[in-house]
Amino acid sequence: MSDAPKRIWLQWDGSADEDEVGEPYPPEVTWCQDRVFDRDVEYVRADEIERLKAELQLTRGAMVADDERLRAAAVKAGVTDFGCDTADHLADRILELQSVVDAARKAMNSGNPLDDVELRFAIRAYDEGRTG
Repeated sequence: MSDAPKRIWLQWDGSADEDEVGEPYPPEVTWCQDRVFDRDVEYVRADEIERLKAELQLTRGAMVADDERLRAAAVKAGVTDFGCDTADHLADRILELQSVVDAARKAMNSGNPLDDVELRFAIRAYDEGRTG
Protein backbone atom coordinates (compact mmCIF):
# COMPACT_ATOMS: atom_id res chain seq x y z
CA MET A 1 0.00 0.00 0.00
CA SER A 2 3.00 2.28 -0.45
CA ASP A 3 1.31 4.20 -3.25
CA ALA A 4 -1.72 5.12 -1.10
CA PRO A 5 -1.68 8.74 0.16
CA LYS A 6 -0.53 9.17 3.75
CA ARG A 7 -3.25 11.76 4.32
CA ILE A 8 -6.55 12.53 2.69
CA TRP A 9 -9.23 15.15 3.20
CA LEU A 10 -12.81 14.04 3.50
CA GLN A 11 -15.27 16.49 1.99
CA TRP A 12 -18.06 15.60 4.41
CA ASP A 13 -20.00 18.81 3.93
CA GLY A 14 -18.32 19.70 0.65
CA SER A 15 -19.81 22.73 -0.99
CA ALA A 16 -23.06 22.39 0.96
CA ASP A 17 -25.09 25.44 1.81
CA GLU A 18 -24.91 26.55 5.42
CA ASP A 19 -28.36 25.07 6.15
CA GLU A 20 -27.14 21.63 4.94
CA VAL A 21 -23.92 21.63 6.96
CA GLY A 22 -23.88 19.11 9.76
CA GLU A 23 -26.30 16.60 8.26
CA PRO A 24 -25.61 13.16 9.78
CA TYR A 25 -25.11 11.54 6.38
CA PRO A 26 -24.61 14.08 3.61
CA PRO A 27 -25.65 12.85 0.17
CA GLU A 28 -22.32 13.50 -1.56
CA VAL A 29 -19.23 12.64 0.50
CA THR A 30 -15.95 12.69 -1.43
CA TRP A 31 -12.26 12.78 -0.62
CA CYS A 32 -9.17 14.43 -2.03
CA GLN A 33 -5.43 14.47 -1.30
CA ASP A 34 -5.70 18.23 -0.82
CA ARG A 35 -7.96 20.31 1.34
CA VAL A 36 -10.67 21.84 -0.81
CA PHE A 37 -13.17 23.33 1.63
CA ASP A 38 -12.69 24.90 5.08
CA ARG A 39 -14.85 22.21 6.65
CA ASP A 40 -12.90 19.26 5.17
CA VAL A 41 -11.81 16.63 7.68
CA GLU A 42 -8.25 15.31 7.55
CA TYR A 43 -7.66 11.57 7.82
CA VAL A 44 -4.22 10.07 8.28
CA ARG A 45 -3.39 6.49 7.35
CA ALA A 46 -3.07 4.23 10.42
CA ASP A 47 0.47 3.08 9.58
CA GLU A 48 1.52 6.74 9.28
CA ILE A 49 0.06 7.41 12.74
CA GLU A 50 2.07 4.49 14.15
CA ARG A 51 5.25 5.79 12.50
CA LEU A 52 4.64 9.27 13.95
CA LYS A 53 3.99 7.79 17.41
CA ALA A 54 7.29 5.87 17.24
CA GLU A 55 9.11 9.04 16.13
CA LEU A 56 7.54 10.96 19.00
CA GLN A 57 8.67 8.30 21.49
CA LEU A 58 12.25 8.55 20.18
CA THR A 59 12.10 12.33 20.49
CA ARG A 60 10.75 12.09 24.04
CA GLY A 61 13.50 9.61 24.94
CA ALA A 62 16.16 11.93 23.56
CA MET A 63 14.65 14.87 25.46
CA VAL A 64 14.67 12.90 28.73
CA ALA A 65 18.32 11.93 28.16
CA ASP A 66 19.21 15.55 27.36
CA ASP A 67 17.37 16.72 30.47
CA GLU A 68 19.27 14.23 32.64
CA ARG A 69 22.60 15.35 31.16
CA LEU A 70 21.65 19.01 31.64
CA ARG A 71 20.71 18.41 35.28
CA ALA A 72 23.96 16.52 35.94
CA ALA A 73 25.97 19.35 34.37
CA ALA A 74 23.98 21.90 36.35
CA VAL A 75 24.72 20.15 39.63
CA LYS A 76 28.44 20.08 38.79
CA ALA A 77 28.29 23.79 37.97
CA GLY A 78 26.53 24.59 41.23
CA VAL A 79 23.13 25.33 39.69
CA THR A 80 20.44 23.86 41.91
CA ASP A 81 17.41 25.81 40.70
CA PHE A 82 16.04 23.45 38.06
CA GLY A 83 13.34 24.59 35.72
CA CYS A 84 12.89 26.41 32.47
CA ASP A 85 15.88 28.65 33.22
CA THR A 86 18.36 25.83 33.90
CA ALA A 87 20.06 26.26 30.53
CA ASP A 88 20.32 30.02 31.12
CA HIS A 89 21.86 29.43 34.55
CA LEU A 90 24.40 27.07 33.02
CA ALA A 91 25.22 29.60 30.32
CA ASP A 92 25.81 32.24 33.02
CA ARG A 93 28.10 29.84 34.92
CA ILE A 94 30.04 29.13 31.73
CA LEU A 95 30.54 32.86 31.15
CA GLU A 96 31.68 33.27 34.75
CA LEU A 97 34.11 30.40 34.35
CA GLN A 98 35.39 31.95 31.13
CA SER A 99 36.28 35.12 33.07
CA VAL A 100 38.28 32.96 35.51
CA VAL A 101 40.10 31.27 32.64
CA ASP A 102 40.82 34.64 31.01
CA ALA A 103 42.18 36.02 34.29
CA ALA A 104 44.32 32.89 34.75
CA ARG A 105 45.80 33.24 31.27
CA LYS A 106 46.57 36.90 31.89
CA ALA A 107 48.17 36.18 35.29
CA MET A 108 50.28 33.33 33.92
CA ASN A 109 51.60 35.38 31.02
CA SER A 110 52.16 38.81 32.57
CA GLY A 111 54.17 38.23 35.74
CA ASN A 112 52.35 41.26 37.20
CA PRO A 113 51.25 40.66 40.84
CA LEU A 114 48.09 42.71 40.25
CA ASP A 115 47.01 40.15 37.66
CA ASP A 116 47.29 37.47 40.37
CA VAL A 117 44.94 39.54 42.54
CA GLU A 118 42.51 39.83 39.64
CA LEU A 119 42.65 36.05 39.21
CA ARG A 120 41.92 35.47 42.91
CA PHE A 121 38.96 37.87 42.67
CA ALA A 122 37.61 36.07 39.60
CA ILE A 123 37.91 32.67 41.31
CA ARG A 124 36.18 33.94 44.44
CA ALA A 125 33.37 35.48 42.38
CA TYR A 126 32.93 32.22 40.49
CA ASP A 127 32.86 30.22 43.73
CA GLU A 128 30.20 32.55 45.10
CA GLY A 129 28.18 32.33 41.90
CA ARG A 130 28.74 35.94 40.87
CA THR A 131 30.22 37.26 37.67
CA GLY A 132 33.89 37.83 38.11
